[in-house]
Amino acid sequence: MDSFREEYCQAIARHFFKRRGTPFFLSSKEIDLVCSWERMGIPLRVVIEGIDRSCEVKGGGKTFHTLQYCTPHVLESYRLFKEKRVGRRNKEEEDVSLEDKIRTEITKFLKNLPDRLVVMKELFLKADELLSEETMDETLLEGLDEKIENILLTLASSEEKKSVKRQLKKEFEDLYPAETGRIFKLRLIKSFREKYKIPYVSPFYY
Repeated sequence: MDSFREEYCQAIARHFFKRRGTPFFLSSKEIDLVCSWERMGIPLRVVIEGIDRSCEVKGGGKTFHTLQYCTPHVLESYRLFKEKRVGRRNKEEEDVSLEDKIRTEITKFLKNLPDRLVVMKELFLKADELLSEETMDETLLEGLDEKIENILLTLASSEEKKSVKRQLKKEFEDLYPAETGRIFKLRLIKSFREKYKIPYVSPFYY
């Protein structure tokens, strides 16, 4: 599983466990379900909304123990999301393509590129080149996102790593070491992206 799909899965798992109230693990069947949502192109925020809807309607003291319970609400949220997007495009007659939106984010980022992140400049320029082509190659763009995140992991200082580990220790007390390691990498990458406003080059997050 590449870093993007892993982050998608982990983000959904964290939110589900937070709402359910038990910090356990997703079953293999639940992981397959999440992967199916990813293949359908359901944005992360839409899945989160579906999980929240599941919590709101359970009522009567009823609890949900598996992610499968949330499926109808996730799919309904996705249907509404698509309808709203189509309606907005019809009303506003948007001329700006998704590719152009991502390229704008890349240009904005490169314009104020911190010295610390100069090593990633060529990857963003390559992404801009791919996004300008007639047919967008999403696989190559996802690969560039993965390379960018691998570089971020190598740039992290000891103090930054310690800070993330302290946060995880407060939030997760019962995770196995392997699971903690995966979440640590995702959280470290997230802290970099937020601090330096690093855009994703893959259309999956947009």
